[in-house]
Amino acid sequence: MIELRKIDSDNYEKVWKLKSLDSQKGYKDTVEEDFATAYLELLEGDHPPMFLAIYNGEEVVGYTLILYYELCEDNSHCEEFEILRKDFGDKAIYEFGSFMIDAKQQGKGLGNMAMAKIIEYIQSFPLGEANSVFLICKAENKVAEKLFTTHGFMDVGKQVFDDEKVMRLAL
Repeated sequence: MIELRKIDSDNYEKVWKLKSLDSQKGYKDTVEEDFATAYLELLEGDHPPMFLAIYNGEEVVGYTLILYYELCEDNSHCEEFEILRKDFGDKAIYEFGSFMIDAKQQGKGLGNMAMAKIIEYIQSFPLGEANSVFLICKAENKVAEKLFTTHGFMDVGKQVFDDEKVMRLAL
């Protein structure tokens, strides 16, 4: 049974030790970079990050980092969020900032189950109402793109950083 739990002093070392497959390197930030992002969002963001361990029973099998933003004209992330505000009228969004299933746990359907659980969690609006969830996916990462589209994310037709697609799920 897949469950999401806050990353805290009881489980952070297990999360820290999670590894991607070698073939996935470069598709997402490293665990260390995600910890740093969560820390900076905690210090400087308008809303606390939702940094969650993914459990299968009592075993940590992955993690996710979810952020919440209220959009306005002078948003500090205006460039990457502009299409969401202008083209879709989004006033607030959740960013699916990171998602990882440990290399040893892949191929068991856990990513699919975890994605469903994460979307269910976001739909509970833990930090406030929002119009959508968005994510950025490397264009060549077809496995991740298939997972995201299976769960309702759609390519919005904009790329950032040359090779990354913006994908959106309406809430």
